Amino acid sequence: LFLTGPGVWSLDRLLKRDAGEPFGSRWVAYALGALRIATGFMFFFHGLPKLGGWDPTTLRSWASVLEVGVGPIFVLGLFTRPLAFLLSGEMAFAYFINHWPERFWGSFVEPNQMAAIMNCFLFLFLWAAGPGAPSLDGIRKRSAAQPRR
Repeated sequence: LFLTGPGVWSLDRLLKRDAGEPFGSRWVAYALGALRIATGFMFFFHGLPKLGGWDPTTLRSWASVLEVGVGPIFVLGLFTRPLAFLLSGEMAFAYFINHWPERFWGSFVEPNQMAAIMNCFLFLFLWAAGPGAPSLDGIRKRSAAQPRR
């Protein structure tokens, strides 16, 4: 947030105290790329222990396959937006299946329950913002924009 600024719904923006992006869009892209890479690594390692008792009849096992399979692709920055949307949906689904029975305030009893909410919005942010730099999506976009000889 230090690199990108407070965002459109902030009090600073409403009171006209926001100077925009303090370091320019170049640093914002690198901060976004670092966030994407760290998120992909953490998501991969979040799903890895669940593979130990893999059972095709449980949603937890299928979630682990999604987390372990998509995590490295997300780190590379390939198909970032569609994968971020998919993972945001997975986290919303996980929240409502596993944690909603305690309702919203009960979600803060165990630390793991809050992670589903935070990951849902983190992936939703990455879906909206894109992969940042460096990413394979950026390389694909640049190569598609170059004229062919």
